[in-house]
Parts: sequence; structure tokens; C-alpha cells
Amino acid sequence: TLVACQVFENLSESIKDIEGARMEDNKFCVSVHYRNVAPHVSLHLRVPFSFIYQKHFLF
Repeated sequence: TLVACQVFENLSESIKDIEGARMEDNKFCVSVHYRNVAPHVSLHLRVPFSFIYQKHFLF
């Protein structure tokens, strides 16, 4: 869907510099994999995710 593509693009751009983070396009949803991200860095994934979630899904 168009929204899933936009979310994927936005999140991909936001996490591209976070080592170990990986995106997966699941056609109707987007997955962010962070199990290979250092524990002290994984908290930084919440900020872009929260921002993009609010931008696309809160009406």
C-alpha cells in the first residue's frame, strides 16, 4: 500500500546510520529488526518510530 511504502522509506532513512538495524517490507506492513543493535543504541530507534507512527497513523 502507499502508506506502507511511505513508512518504509521514512523509517529506512531514519535508521540507516544505526548499525545492526534492518528493515523488512512485508507488503502490507513494515518490520524493524533491531536484535543486532547494541543495547545502549536500541533506545534511539524509538524516536524515529514514534515520530513516523504519529505522522501516518494518528488522525
